[in-house]
Amino acid sequence: MRSMSDAELGEWARLVASTSRLRLLTLLAQGADLPQGKLALALGCTKSALANNLRLVQQQKLVHRRALKGNAYWSIAPDAPQSPHLAMLNRWLCKVLASVEGDEKTESLHAILFMGATIFTCPRRIRILRELHRAGGSMPNTELRERLHMHPFTLNHHLDKLQRRGIVAVEGAVCRLALSFKSPLHRELYQMIMFAEAPDAPAECPMHSPPARDSASVLTIDPSAIPATTDLPHHFPDG
Repeated sequence: MRSMSDAELGEWARLVASTSRLRLLTLLAQGADLPQGKLALALGCTKSALANNLRLVQQQKLVHRRALKGNAYWSIAPDAPQSPHLAMLNRWLCKVLASVEGDEKTESLHAILFMGATIFTCPRRIRILRELHRAGGSMPNTELRERLHMHPFTLNHHLDKLQRRGIVAVEGAVCRLALSFKSPLHRELYQMIMFAEAPDAPAECPMHSPPARDSASVLTIDPSAIPATTDLPHHFPDG
């Protein structure tokens, strides 16, 4: 499978790192087929805000628009023609969003997806992770900085974000992959973004391998396993 570029992956992750877009996609993934005006009412947002979010999700081939009697109707479209890597990510996201019921569980699921997506919202963080994988899982900070041609402040900024997500650990002058995933969904998302592999495929991570999974549960989650959470920011700014 041809992998998406790091810039394309960052754009997809920024799409997911938005509570308003996750709410929109959840509504559509669970079977809604509404004209744009009623969709705005159901989401409690302005028509202009909805139009902007629809434009962004349509760019990622996640939704389909059809015209009927002068109205624009929107529905989920995870199988629209697209690159295999993007198709895999979209199918996974739509399946996960369609699998949860109840407002509290839905908000918690959005929190999990939001936090997982923020690992990848900046292509520089993806490059850092790729370089650590190539090096076998760890590397002196100075060597990592030189390989990436990254300013020390910039590198430290992104390493700090990755540390807070449990993905890397900085021990003295050495950075290593930690991959302490906070949710099984984070592990699946990491595998798909970094290696362009479906969640049931063998992991290529040299330090941690995911547990064996039944193929029937590849794109499902147990809603009872989703913890409660507090409200999230409206979206995650790049950086």
